[in-house]
Amino acid sequence: MKVVTTFHASSSVVSSVKCCLTASRELEFLVVAKLNRIEVYSLQASGLQYECRVDVWGKVLCVKALPIQGTNRSKLVVMISHPDPEVIFLAYEAVADGKKELVVNHSLSLRERSSRPAEFFNDLLVHPSGQLVVAHCYTGRIKVIFVEAGDYEQDFDCAFSECNVLSMAILPTYEDELYTLAILHIDALQRIQLISRELSNQETGWELSPTPSMLLPPTAISDKTFPTPTDNIPRLIPVNPADEGEGEGEDEETQAASPFLGGVLVVGGRKLILFELASPESRRKHEGKRKRLDGLKSGADPSKAKAAKAKQNERDGRKRKPTASVDWPWGEITAWCSVDLEMAPLRFFLGDSYGALALLSLEDIRGTGLVLIPLGRASSATTLTYLSNQAIYIGSHLGDSQLVTISQVPSNEADQEVLSIPYDIKTVHKTSLISPTAKKGKQRAADDDMDLDDAEQVYGMDGRIITPDGSYIKVARTYKNIGPITDAVLVDIDGSGQRQLVTCSGGQNTGSLNVVRNGSEFQELATIPGLVNLSAVWAIKTRFEDSDHTHVVASTDSNTLIYRFKDRGLETSVVQISNATARDLVTNEPTLAFANVARRIKEGGRSKYTDSSAVVQVVPSGVYLLEYDAALGGYTARARFLPSDAHSHCARNLKEITAASINASQIAIAFDGGVLAVLNINETMTGFGWICHRVDASFREVSAISCIPANAQAFMSPRLVVAYWHTNEVEILTIGTSLQTEVKSEPFPALIRSIQLFNFGSDTSSTAPNYHAFLVCGLANGSFVHCSFKEKKFSDKKVVSLGNAPVHLTTCVVGDRKTIFAAGSRATAIALDKTSLSHSPVMLKDVTAACQLSSETFQSSLVLAGAHGLTIGRVQDLNKLNIRTIPFAYTNPRRIDYIPSLRVFAIGCSVCQPTRIGNFEPIKSELRLLDASSFANLSEFQCDVNEEITSLTNFTREVEGKEVPYICVGTVVYPEEEHKPVWGRLRIFAPVLMSGKERSVELTLVTAQEVVGCVYAVKVVNDHLVVAAESAVLLYKIATDPAVPSSFSLEESSTWYNNYVVSSLGTFGDHIVTGDTISTVSIIKVQGEKFVSKARDYGHLNPVAVEALDEDHLIAANNAMNLFTFAVGHGVHERKALERDGGYHVADFVTKLIRGNISGDAPGGSTFIPEVVFCTSSGRIGIVIDVDDQDLSLKLSSLQRNLANHIEGVGGDGHTKFRTPREMSGRVDSEASAFGFIDGDFLESFLSILANEREVEEVCAGSSEPERLTLPAEDYRKVLETLQSLH
Repeated sequence: MKVVTTFHASSSVVSSVKCCLTASRELEFLVVAKLNRIEVYSLQASGLQYECRVDVWGKVLCVKALPIQGTNRSKLVVMISHPDPEVIFLAYEAVADGKKELVVNHSLSLRERSSRPAEFFNDLLVHPSGQLVVAHCYTGRIKVIFVEAGDYEQDFDCAFSECNVLSMAILPTYEDELYTLAILHIDALQRIQLISRELSNQETGWELSPTPSMLLPPTAISDKTFPTPTDNIPRLIPVNPADEGEGEGEDEETQAASPFLGGVLVVGGRKLILFELASPESRRKHEGKRKRLDGLKSGADPSKAKAAKAKQNERDGRKRKPTASVDWPWGEITAWCSVDLEMAPLRFFLGDSYGALALLSLEDIRGTGLVLIPLGRASSATTLTYLSNQAIYIGSHLGDSQLVTISQVPSNEADQEVLSIPYDIKTVHKTSLISPTAKKGKQRAADDDMDLDDAEQVYGMDGRIITPDGSYIKVARTYKNIGPITDAVLVDIDGSGQRQLVTCSGGQNTGSLNVVRNGSEFQELATIPGLVNLSAVWAIKTRFEDSDHTHVVASTDSNTLIYRFKDRGLETSVVQISNATARDLVTNEPTLAFANVARRIKEGGRSKYTDSSAVVQVVPSGVYLLEYDAALGGYTARARFLPSDAHSHCARNLKEITAASINASQIAIAFDGGVLAVLNINETMTGFGWICHRVDASFREVSAISCIPANAQAFMSPRLVVAYWHTNEVEILTIGTSLQTEVKSEPFPALIRSIQLFNFGSDTSSTAPNYHAFLVCGLANGSFVHCSFKEKKFSDKKVVSLGNAPVHLTTCVVGDRKTIFAAGSRATAIALDKTSLSHSPVMLKDVTAACQLSSETFQSSLVLAGAHGLTIGRVQDLNKLNIRTIPFAYTNPRRIDYIPSLRVFAIGCSVCQPTRIGNFEPIKSELRLLDASSFANLSEFQCDVNEEITSLTNFTREVEGKEVPYICVGTVVYPEEEHKPVWGRLRIFAPVLMSGKERSVELTLVTAQEVVGCVYAVKVVNDHLVVAAESAVLLYKIATDPAVPSSFSLEESSTWYNNYVVSSLGTFGDHIVTGDTISTVSIIKVQGEKFVSKARDYGHLNPVAVEALDEDHLIAANNAMNLFTFAVGHGVHERKALERDGGYHVADFVTKLIRGNISGDAPGGSTFIPEVVFCTSSGRIGIVIDVDDQDLSLKLSSLQRNLANHIEGVGGDGHTKFRTPREMSGRVDSEASAFGFIDGDFLESFLSILANEREVEEVCAGSSEPERLTLPAEDYRKVLETLQSLH
C-alpha cells in the first residue's frame, strides 16, 4: 500500500474575481481559483489579506461572482472541468466558531455520458443581473441555470447547432427579459462565424432560438485577422452601452451622434474588432428580410426555393463591417478584465501570453475609435482582475502571480521592459487624443453597410495605438508559482545528505529554475576564520542578568581559548584574549562546561537569586568559580573543587571529571568510575557546596549529563539527566538529599554524546495542557533521538539521522518558538508542532559545536564551530518550504540533469521570442551548463534552427585512468516552417573544467548521430545508450577509438519494436520501463548487446511519465491524471504480464516521476518509506510513500473509508469516487474506488478533528459495527503525525 501526499501545493492560478462577499459596503474581496482550491483575500489598505480557503475535489476551471439584486453582496459559482464537470454554488458565511468560510449551497453535475466534451470553450457565463448562469462544456449543448439571490433555482438543457465553439458571451440588451448569447464558432466550411441566439422560455422549457438573432447580425470573420483560431483561441468580450451622461463637454457635432448601444469585442487575432448591437429599427428590417427568405425556401416553387437557399448561403459567408477595429501588435490574448463596470465600463485591460499588458479604451467610439495604450510587461496572465486605485491582480499559470499598480507616469528603469510595436504598425503620440479629429461626429454605419463582399474592406474605423514611452507597471507584490514543471532532478549538491528538487518551470517570458527544499534558512551574519578543531563553544556575558554576550569561550581537545566580543552596532570585532590577560581562567585543558551563574541568597528561609559577575568553568582537573574583572578584562579565581575533594563524600579515589553541565545555580559533574555529584555555590560566592551524589556500583562511565532545567527560565533543576557508555541508556534522576532514579530508558541505538530534557510548551507546570517535555539525545553515530516524557514515562521514540558525525544539541529560540538546534554532518531545528516534534532541516554541514549568542547586532543568533572557523548567524522560518528562483526570462528550461563530478547542471532550453499572432516563430533551443551553487552560466551550445532539445542524460567513462563525464543530448528536428518534428539527433559532449580565476566549462562535441524518428527520451544502462525514438527503443553501443581514447562513436546494437510512440523511459539497474503515449507500459532488460522483453501491460493506459521502482515494479502516470503501479506477474506461455496493483486519481497532470525522496530521511524503524517524488503541470510536488506494514495499511484504509463517509467535500460525489481512476471520457464503471493507494492529505484531516470528541467518535464508530476502527484515535494521531513529518 502506498500513501500519496503533497509536499508543495498547486501554485498556478486559473481564475480570479473581485466582489463583495459580505453586507459591508467598505470591504471587498479577491477570490482566487487554483487547480484544486479556492482562496479568499480581503482588500485592505496594506494589500491583500488572506481570509480562508476551501479545497475542491476536482479540477477547478473558473470562479465567478453572482451578484444579489438589490444589494452590493455577491455569492460565488465555481465550475469544475472534465472528466466530471460540475457547477458549485458557494457562499461566504460564518461557521460555528464565528469565523467565516466558504460553504456549499448547491452542487449541480454537468456530466453526460454520450456527449462529446467541448474542445475549445469550457466556461461559465454569468448575466450581470446575477439571475442567469450559462455553462458550456459539451459540444452542441449548454446548461442554463436560473439563480435567485445567489442560490440555485432551476436548470435546463439547451441544444444548438454550432459544434466547434470558440467563445461565447451574454450580450447586453435593452430589454430586461431578453437573454441573448453571442457565439463565435467554426462552421462546416472552416469559416469563423459570429452569430447570436436568443434564449426564450418555451412550453418545454428554456431553449435557444433555432434562427440567429438580429440583435447581433451574423457575420463571417476574416481568417487573415484570426489565422490560427484553433491554436490561438479568440475570445468574445461583451461591451455595455454608453451611459446617457457620457459625452458631456464634447462639441455639438459629437453629441449629435447616435449613442453607442453596446456590443461585443472579438479579440485574440491580429486585430481587435468591435461589433455594435443593432438598433430596433435595424433588427426589424433584417428580421423582415429573413422571414421573406424563409418563406421562399419553404414555398412551392422549387426554383425560388433553390435561389433562396443560395442567397442564404451567400449571406452566411458575408462579412459584416465592424463598428471599429485596431491592430493588436503582440501575442495571443490570454486574459482580460474591465476596469470598473460602474466608473469606467468602456475600458478594458488586455494581457497576452508573453505578459504584455495594455489598456483598451472605447470611451470615444464615435470619435477616436478604439484606443490601445501599451502599459508594460508583467507575468503571462491567465486571469486579470482590477481591484481599486489602479491596482490589478495578475494570476498566472506560466509565472509568478503579481499584484501590480498602474502609475500615472512611465518608468524608464532598466528592469522595466518597454513594449515594442512591429515596424509595420502605425502608432500615434498620446497627445493626439486631445487633438481635433476629422472623424468626430461619425454616424452609425448604415444598414446597407452591414453586409459586404470585399474581404479587404471589412474593417470599420481604424483605432489608434499610443506610442510606448516607458513602462507604467510597478509590481507591488509577487506570489510564488513554480508551475508548470516540465522536468526536475533530485540532487544533494554539497554532500550534506539534504536533498533538493530543482525544477524546470514557467514559460514564455517567465522561464525559470526553482530550487525547492523543506527546512529553515540560515542567515549568515559574520564569520571568524582560523578557529578550527573546536569541540565546544560558549557565549558568556559580563554579568548574569545582562542581555548581551561579551565573550566567546572555545575548547579544543587539548586547551581552551577565550575571545572578547565587541559589538558597537556598525563596528563589530572579535579579539583573542591572551592567557596572561585571562588570568585565572584555565586555558591549558579542554573545557567541559562554562556558564554565567547567579548569586544565591536566603530571604525568609527561601532562596533568592540575584545578579553576579561570576562564572563557573569545569575542566577535567576540577571545577573553578571565577569572577570577571571588568577593569583588567580577565577572570579572578574565587573557589575551586578538585576530584580529590570528593573523597570525603563518596569514599572513592577520583582522578578526573569526564562530563559536566551548569545551570544558573547548580553544577552537575560526572567523575571517572561513574560517580555523579551535584554542587552549588555558597551565598558568599567563595566556595562550593555538596548537594548530593551517587556512586554507580557497576562503574558505568557517563557519556553525557545535563542539569539544564526543562523550563528555560528556572534557576535550578529538580532533575539530572544522565547517559552511559556501553549500555547507551538514559536515566532521569531526582535531585534531593541523594540522587534517586526516577525513570530509566531502553538502550538507544548508539552512544549518547549530548542530552537535553526540554519543555517545548509555554506552560511551566507538568500538569498544564501546554506543557510538552521531551528527551532529546544526540548520538555518536550521527543520529538524534527524541521521545516524549510524560507521567514519568518515555514514549513515541523516534530516531532521525543527520549523517555520520556526532550530534551536538543547543537550545535556542527561532521567532517565538522554543527550539533545539541539532548539528553534526547536517543540521536541523527541532520544535513543537501541535503536540509532537517536527524537524526543520537547516542548510549547514559539519558543525562540531554551537551556542546561543545575543548582542546589539546579532540578536537571537547562534555561534557555530566548523571546519573553517566560527560562523555567526540565525535560523529563520521553521518548517518553511524554501524556494530559490533563478529567472531565465525568454529562455525556458525544459530538460535538466546533474553532473556531480563537476557540480554542474545541464539545462536544455527552448528560446522564445515575443511574436505577433500570425507571424512565424522559429524554434530555437540551446544547452546550458550552470554552476550548481551560484547558477552562473558556465557554457552554452546553440542547436540548429528548428531543432529542439527533448532529453538529457550524463554518464562517465574511464579515459587514460580517469573518470571523464559526458553529456548526451537528444533532439527532434522540424522541417522549415512546420510544427511537427520528423526526425531526431543525438549529440554527445565532453564538458571540460577550465582553469582560471572565474569558473568556466568548455563543451566539446565528441560525436553526433542522426536518428530515424524523434528522440523523446535517453537513458544510460550498462554503458549503453537507450533511446526512445518514435515507435522504437534503440540500444547504442559506445565504441571507443583505440587511437584516440577520448573519442568514440555510437553503434546501434539492438532495436525493440512493440510500440506506437515511446515518450518516456525509466531505469533500475539493467531494467528499462517504457511508456508508450498511445498504448501502455512495458519492462525490458538489457542483456549484453540486446533487449529482452520481460513483461508488458496488455491494457490501455496512455502513460505520460514512468519510473521503475525496482526490477519487478513500476509506477506510471497517464493523460487522465491517474497514478498506477504495476508488478511483474506470472503470465501465460512465457509471456509475462504486468499486473496493475494500484490505481489513484491525482486530479493533476503529472509531468515527472523521480525515484527518491526530498522530505528527508524517515525516522529509524519507520514503516513509512518515501519512494517517489512526482511533479505536475500546476506546480504541485507530491510524494508517494510506501507503507511497509500490511496491518497498518489496512487500518489506514479503514480510517480513510470512515472519513470519506463523515466528511463532505466540495465537488464530486464524495472522496471515494473522487480518487477512483478515470479515463479521459470520465469514470470507468469497472473501477469502484482507488486501490493500492491511500490519500495521505485526506487522512491528515483526521488530526484537525481530534479536539472534537463527538466527531472523533463518529469517525471511529463508522456506519456499522464491522466498520468500527480497531486502532485507538491516539494511535492514529501518532501515525499521522509521523506521516505528516515526511512532507
